[in-house]
Amino acid sequence: MIKTKPHSKIPAEFVPASLKWSKVVELAIVVVLFVIGVIWLGGAYPNEDPLWFRPVFDEQPLIIRIHYHGLTRELRPGDPAFAELVAVINSEIVHHAGYQEGLQPRAQSLDYYENRGYSIQLFYPAKVQIHTRQFFPAADRLMIAIEGSYNYIGTPLLFRGTEDSWLPGGLGLKSIDGIRAAVDKVLAGQ
Repeated sequence: MIKTKPHSKIPAEFVPASLKWSKVVELAIVVVLFVIGVIWLGGAYPNEDPLWFRPVFDEQPLIIRIHYHGLTRELRPGDPAFAELVAVINSEIVHHAGYQEGLQPRAQSLDYYENRGYSIQLFYPAKVQIHTRQFFPAADRLMIAIEGSYNYIGTPLLFRGTEDSWLPGGLGLKSIDGIRAAVDKVLAGQ
């Protein structure tokens, strides 16, 4: 009887080529899954949003407040043009152009937007999450600065806030042309 060591290595010439390739493929799959996991975690962790990669936003606000050069107009569900305006806003705010850290609507800029500028504010019944890899946690108020003091940045901004304050950091939007046209249409139909 021949005794063999329980953990002896099989010489390389006796290992089938398919087994060698399967180990390489196995390693490649593990590396790819690890990289995907790190990328996913990098987007999910800051906002506590596991679906950060989905370019979808379909939340319905309770109130849309339009500030247009001293004029304030409120829209609520059921008002004419409310559903159309919400659809346009939701379709455009998912297209981000970056994040502006440190900007926060303060008393002077809010006064400007509400009394002389052009902006819209959206009030939600609960916190809403815009899916993005940028640091932009959920909030129950959003504001889009259509015209005003942040125009020097060169990109329209979306701000988020709580019931009693606006939070720092603005999400840059690629375009608000559709939002501007929809809001102009609402204002023209008064």
